[in-house]
Parts: sequence; C-alpha cells; structure tokens
Amino acid sequence: MELENVNLKNAVLASNLSPKLNHLKWVTPFSYSKKPQEELNFLKKVIKYLKEDSREKIVITNYQFFSLLLNEDLNILNRWYFGSHTHPLENHKYFDYYRDFVNKNLEKNNIKVIYFISTGNELSFEKFKVYFSEKCFKNNYVIKKKFSIHEIRNCN
Repeated sequence: MELENVNLKNAVLASNLSPKLNHLKWVTPFSYSKKPQEELNFLKKVIKYLKEDSREKIVITNYQFFSLLLNEDLNILNRWYFGSHTHPLENHKYFDYYRDFVNKNLEKNNIKVIYFISTGNELSFEKFKVYFSEKCFKNNYVIKKKFSIHEIRNCN
C-alpha cells in the first residue's frame, strides 16, 4: 500500500475500530486519506453486519483483517482483488478454472451469502457475478459502490 503522498498527520487511532488494533494508527491512501475516521465508521458498520449474520459467508474485499477482528473464517477467495492480476477475466485462458474454484468453494463451505466491501469502484458484484455459475441472488446494496450483500437463492 502506497502512503508516499498521504499526510500521516491525518491518521487516527486504529483502536477506534477494534481494541485488537491498539497502539496502531490508521490512515489509508486514495478515497479516505483525508478522512480516516469516516473510513473507520464505515468499517464499523460493515463489522456490525458481519457479526450479526451467523450464516456461512464469503467476504470479497481488499480489507484483509475482518477474520482477525471477528474470529471467524470468512472464506476469503483471494488475498486481494485487482482486475486480471488477481483473478482471470472472462477472456483469460484460466477463467473457467477460476470460476470452478469459486463455485467449488461455495458448495464445499455451504456458503449462503456473499459480502462485497470496497472503497469505491474497485470491487462490485456486477463485475464479479460471472464467476457464480447457475446461481441466483437476492441483492442488498447497503452503501452504493462500497458495501453490498448477496444472498444465494434457489433459481426455481
């Protein structure tokens, strides 16, 4: 993560998000670099949803600490998601392989819901749904372009 052009004086206490992050400061580049407390407030809201949902879930996000904060296996598919660099797009020769990997994970882990957590446009269900073979969803866009919940439904 590049912090070269980020004013580190904007950092806030990470313990505002969780006591597990005690003694750390929080600031990230891009959309929240000037307002890190707003980002923490957003993440607190996400954590509340995740905590209250006892179903088996997959979390698709570039934030890789939710499992740590929640003490829960969130069946994360990738370490991060940056276009074709981390998962093959439809025209890539490994697309079918990756799609099979995703769907086997859904079945093997009895996944009932998929969460998308983003800072903006880098992740979206619309771009990612090509990987979910023969699945239907009930979609809930909690915060447009940032946080959505997709319950897997029977297509009949």
